[in-house]
Amino acid sequence: MSAPMEGVEQPAAPAAPSSRLIVDHCDSDDSTVCVISEQTFNDLGLFRGDHALLIGKRKRQTICVILTKPDLEPGKILLNRTARKNLAV
Repeated sequence: MSAPMEGVEQPAAPAAPSSRLIVDHCDSDDSTVCVISEQTFNDLGLFRGDHALLIGKRKRQTICVILTKPDLEPGKILLNRTARKNLAV
């Protein structure tokens, strides 16, 4: 294996997009609502009550109303069982 050349910058590892969230269980019965943290809410530039197109595995799509929860961990999204099944996640 060759040594890195001096003066040549190595490409940085690609960062995960901020719009990619980890799905968790939500106790709400409403399948049209998703809950995210306030930090993620502000990072994505959303407003309370906005509609968002969520894209899951195999490009499956659903639309949800965005709500916030202050004590939720950043980078997570809470979805109802029905919405998770629609997205195949």
